[in-house]
This record gives sequence, structure tokens and C-alpha cells, in this order.
Amino acid sequence: MSRSTTAEVLLRSAVGFDDVGAIISMLTALPPPDVRPYLRAMLPSESEADAVADALGAPGGSAAAAASGSPVAYRKGDDDEPAAAGRAKAGRPAAACSIVGGAAAAPSKPSKVNKKGRQPRAGATTHDASLLPGRHRCRCNARRHELLYNCLACGSVVCAQEGEGPCLACGRDPHTPLQAGACSAAAPSSSETAALSAAEEHARRLIDFDRSAAKRTVVIDDQTEYFSHAAADAWMSGEERAVAAAAAAEREEEAARKRKELRLTIDIENKRVATSSGLDAAAAKLRAAAVEEGLSHSFGNLCLSMHQPWASLLVGGVKRVEGRSWPTDHRGPLWIASTARTPNDLEVATVERQYSDLSASAGLPPPAMPAEYPASALLGCVVVRDCLSHDEYVAARAAGREGPSEENDSAFVFVCEAPRKLTVPLRVSGSHKIWRLERATAAAAAASLRAGQ
Repeated sequence: MSRSTTAEVLLRSAVGFDDVGAIISMLTALPPPDVRPYLRAMLPSESEADAVADALGAPGGSAAAAASGSPVAYRKGDDDEPAAAGRAKAGRPAAACSIVGGAAAAPSKPSKVNKKGRQPRAGATTHDASLLPGRHRCRCNARRHELLYNCLACGSVVCAQEGEGPCLACGRDPHTPLQAGACSAAAPSSSETAALSAAEEHARRLIDFDRSAAKRTVVIDDQTEYFSHAAADAWMSGEERAVAAAAAAEREEEAARKRKELRLTIDIENKRVATSSGLDAAAAKLRAAAVEEGLSHSFGNLCLSMHQPWASLLVGGVKRVEGRSWPTDHRGPLWIASTARTPNDLEVATVERQYSDLSASAGLPPPAMPAEYPASALLGCVVVRDCLSHDEYVAARAAGREGPSEENDSAFVFVCEAPRKLTVPLRVSGSHKIWRLERATAAAAAASLRAGQ
């Protein structure tokens, strides 16, 4: 068996693959003193590296092997031993490598052994291998040495052993990013200079645009102070909010004053006194017809939460007014929902008796009371005709304009009419004051009312 054949057998066992012809060719091309250090850096086991180097006749091995020139026979590595061999007693000396021809080789330096008694695999990634002087072709794929980069031409993995420079596989210069950055920094191109100038010009225009944005985007809204929510507008300054709040208070005072005014028309010839509302009779009829038509087509989604049993009594038409400590500008349909509070039997009986006595005092038959008083439910809707202050409501009761004299001590009274009750109450969760129902719930309730017409 020739030296190269023996070296191929040993190297094939050490690296774990069969195609080692290129490695043998590279090793034979190296100077003889560099073969053994290169093999020790490439292979994980120093004993295997020395065996391959001795087979190739590299200097630096045992005196017996160098004198005889006989190739070293293959010895099975620790990784090739069966699992049972790993459980052998610790401290047992390894047998010396046999040499073809009967000569005994010098005992090799024991390799590092991990905790399980096995040597590291050939494919394990380690970067602590020593480097040969100069640039040499290496096929470790950065498993033995530190990775530098990949060749952009052929894709070869360039490790620290191959070093920076032209690729040893294809011969092309990779032109590393560091070199490219240094060149570009040293001598900027004309295109980069033009791009920099364009970027600076664009940045200057953006800064000028931002500085003049307040002058170009100002909006003058003469109607802002008219709305009641303008006093809480976050986009207005403190002075603007104060002016809007003062204007809203002035409008409310003017409206309250007009409601309290009583204008009389005295007809001396006919000896008759008539009140004047300040509205044309024909215009008032048209407005009432338009409002009634709009209410018949749209229920809206505004809702008011009330305690039981008054919520069911209002929807059932027994109760006609509802008192609150705050006024409202809403006129039209208003959904009525009950709160989560459940009334007791005594409270229900007391309220029902109160409204029965009220109807009897007015000479009317007793009203039909609701059969149940569900809690946390949407019960139906009413139409809010007017919102009166306490004094206005007392005057209307005295004049007999509000039907049966239902007592109410609240600061403001909602005068309701046209009650409509849902056949099946819908489960809802209420809120304070007048709030908005979800669109799906309002649509389902409106469809239920239309179906019951």
C-alpha cells in the first residue's frame, strides 16, 4: 500500500467523508514542515493528525516512524467504538498504535475527552485552532477558524486561515464592505454629492413648510361658539372656551326668559284677550306635521335610564312626565331602559295605587298596570314633547294643560307622549343622563316596534 493510499484511508476515517483526494493533493503541495501543523489545526484529534502526517512522510513525527519510513496502520478512533466501550473502566491505558511491519509507534498524546468519555465530533464548531503562517486554502467552512465573509463571486466560505484578499477558490477579489466604505469615504462620487444636495434642499423646504403651517392651516369658524359643547372643545384656547361658555349661558338665559314671558293680544272691540306665541299659525302647523312625519320614520338611538316601576309605567302610558335635575334640548323619540335595581312588592303596590288614585280623581277609569317590571332591559320608547322648568310645569298643571295633575318636584320635567312598548324587552346596560344605544340594539328595537304596528 502506497503512502498516499494509506493517508487517504486515515484521512477518510478522520474527517468522516470519502472524497479526500483534493485534501491529499493540497497536503502534498504544501512544504513538508507545514503538513503536520496544518493537519493538527484541521483535525480534532492530534493522534489522527500525526498518523496522517506520518503516512505522508512529513517531518516532526516519531523517530521510529521517520527511520523506517513504513506507513502507519489505521487505528479505529474513539468515536468509532461501540457504546459499550464508553462504559469501560476509567483510567485503563489505551493500547499503543501498531505499525505495519511489527514496529511499535511511540504513544501519542492523549486527546481531550468530554464528560461522557468521548472525543468531540469532527463536525463540531471550534474557533481555537491554530493558524498556519500565510494564506492557505481551507475547507473547514468556518468550523475550525473564524468566519470572515463569503465570496460574492463563487460563494466560498472564507475563514481566518484563508485571510482577506483574492478568493483562493475562484481568484476574484471580494472587495469587502470595509474597503468599499473606506474608498467611498475617501473619494465621494458626483452622484452622491448631488443626492446630498437634493436631500438638504428637501429638508430645508420641509422645515419652512412646518414653520408656516400655522398660518396656512388656520380655520375661522364663526359658528363654533353657537354649539353648547364648544366650551369643552380641546382644540380651543382658554379664552375662546370662556367666550363660548359665556355665549352659551346667555342663550340659555334668553330662552328661559322667552318661555316665562306672557304676550297678550287685547281685542277691545270684541272684548277678548288672546295669547300670542309669536309664530305664524300656518308655519306652526307645517312644522308640527314635519316633526310628526320625521318621528314616524326614525326612532333614533337616544335612551334614558329609569328605575322600576316608573320605567314600565312611563312606557305603558300610565306615567306621563319624568322629572330630572338637568334640562335637555332633545325633542322627539326617546328610548326608555330600566336600571339594574329590582323593586320590591310593597314599592310596586304603593306606586300603582298612587296612579290609580290620580286617575280616579280626574274622573278617569283606572289604568292598566304592567304585568312585570324587568330590570336592565330596554322597555320601549316615548316622544319627548317638551322640557319644562318646575315653575312652568306648576303653571301648566294649574291651567289643566297637562291632563291629570301628576305631582313632580324635580327642577325640570320632561313631558312625554305616544308611549310604545316592546313586546319582548331587550337586555341592555344603562348609563347616566341621556345616552346612545348601540346601533344594532336600536335597529332591532325599531324593527320590533314597526312589526307590532
